[in-house]
Amino acid sequence: MSRVTPAEIKGIVDTNLDNATLQTWIDGASVIVTASKTCIGDDSILKQVELYLSAHLVAMLDPSLRGFVVKEGPAGFQTTYANPVVVRDSIDGTPFGTMANSLSNGCLAGSTDRAVSLCSLGGY
Repeated sequence: MSRVTPAEIKGIVDTNLDNATLQTWIDGASVIVTASKTCIGDDSILKQVELYLSAHLVAMLDPSLRGFVVKEGPAGFQTTYANPVVVRDSIDGTPFGTMANSLSNGCLAGSTDRAVSLCSLGGY
């Protein structure tokens, strides 16, 4: 069971996502925090770590929340900046992730270090 609510996330992240969508990301953050509970140690800090990790996951959906300009300039002459999400080391991809990692005493630092592997399908 998650430790935070969509309303608490909306208190720190300016988002128009509906509560059901926010709850999906909160639930994911809750699983990560619970799995890292031994490393984090103090139960009193788990809620704060989960709050900021949830906010981080929500912010990763929106380039403007990640702190990068997406388009700049007048219509017809706009420059678009790429802001790809890189899974490796993405805990520091938002201020919220940095805060979650700091509150967890660095326990979340390696949470995105796992390399992605894809299985070959159909003999390819």
